[in-house]
Amino acid sequence: KDQTGRSFADFFRAIRMQKAGEMLMMSSDKSIGDIASELGFENQSTFNRNFKKVFGMTPRNFKQLKA
Repeated sequence: KDQTGRSFADFFRAIRMQKAGEMLMMSSDKSIGDIASELGFENQSTFNRNFKKVFGMTPRNFKQLKA
């Protein structure tokens, strides 16, 4: 926390969301649910909520924007 200014959970969540953004941009054939599962989210709802906190939009909107 001293180095990042974030708790471990917040820091780890940010890393996962960064990876989610990369995966959404790179793989057009993977579903959002598959990406959420690969990143360790138990359900897509939790993934969507966390994604929106970081990127300000849903994963679906993000994917459409980057397409």
